[in-house]
Amino acid sequence: MTELLHFDYSDEIEQLNVTSVVEDKRFFPDDQTLPTSMRFLIDELISEGWLQGARVGLEFWSLVPPRAVSEALEGAMLAGGAASVADGSHVVRNIRRVKSPQEIAYIEQAVTLTELGIASAAKAARPGVMECEVHGEAMCAMYAAGGEVQGINQGFNVRGLSHSYSGRNRIQAGDIAVFDISRVVDRYHGNLARALFFREPDRKTRSAYAISAEVFDIVKEVARPGTDVATLNTALEKYLKPRGVWKNVYYMGGYELGIAFPPDWVGEWMFDAGGKIASGVFEAGMVTNFESIFYFEDENGQRYSTDNINTIVYDEDETRILGSLPAEPIVIT
Repeated sequence: MTELLHFDYSDEIEQLNVTSVVEDKRFFPDDQTLPTSMRFLIDELISEGWLQGARVGLEFWSLVPPRAVSEALEGAMLAGGAASVADGSHVVRNIRRVKSPQEIAYIEQAVTLTELGIASAAKAARPGVMECEVHGEAMCAMYAAGGEVQGINQGFNVRGLSHSYSGRNRIQAGDIAVFDISRVVDRYHGNLARALFFREPDRKTRSAYAISAEVFDIVKEVARPGTDVATLNTALEKYLKPRGVWKNVYYMGGYELGIAFPPDWVGEWMFDAGGKIASGVFEAGMVTNFESIFYFEDENGQRYSTDNINTIVYDEDETRILGSLPAEPIVIT
C-alpha cells in the first residue's frame, strides 16, 4: 500500500524534485480549475482504497488552503465515500511540539542569526534613517550569515508596533523602536524582540525593563518539564504584584516555535502566564518563545510597554534561554 502521496501541479515538478521527500507524486490535470483538480484527487484516493468508509483528517487550523477550498474538499470527500471528515491538525502538531536534538540545534543557530540581525539594526539605526533601511540592513546581515525567510515578515518601526511592516518613517531623536524578528535555519525559527531607544531612558523606564528581564529568571527556574502553566502563573504573580506591574501585564507567555512557512510562525501550543491561557504542561524537548510585556509610565507620565522576547528550550534537566543578548533597552544617542 502507498504510504504517502503528493498532489500538485506539473509546473511545480522541478521544485518538488528538490524539496519533496515523497516519491509518489501525482499531478492535477493541466486546466488547473478547482472542480477538475478536486475530481482528480478524489478519484485517485478512491483508486488507492483510502476513501471508502474512511475517517479523514484535514488540517483545519492551517491558513492554507483557504476556507472555500477546504469546505469544497470536505464535501468532495464525503460525497466520494468518506465516513467522516474531522480536524486532524493535532495529529502532526502534537508530534511537532516536542523537538529532536537536531531540531533544537537548528533553533539555536537561528537565535544566533537573530541576535546578529538585532545588532545590525542597532548599528544602522540613527536619526534621519528610514525604518525600511534599518530593516534591510538587518535582513542582509542575516541572509549573508545563512538565514532564511521568516514565516511572518515583521519589521523594524518607531511607532511602537512590533507587528507592523517597516515603512519610510525616518527615525527622530527621542524615538523608541521595536524590533521583533525571527530568523530561520531549515525552516526552524528563533524569535527575539528588543527595544531601541534614541534617547537616554529615565529611571522608571530602566526599572521597568529590569523587572521585565528578571522575569526570564523565574521562567528558567519554574517552567520545567512536568510543570503546568498555572504554576508559572502563580510564581510570576508573586514576583510582579509587589512591584506594582502585575495589573499592567499585557502578555506573559509564548507559543511553540518550530518548522514554519509563510504566512505564519506561530505554533498551535500557546500559553499566557498572565492568566488568559493558564493551562497546559511544559514538556521536555519543547521550544517556545516567551514574551515579557507589561505597560509602565515613564517619569513624564508617558505610557509605554516593555518589549522583551526570548526563545526558550525546555530540556530534561534545565530550561534554557537561548542567546546572550541582554533583555534591556539598546540605547542609541
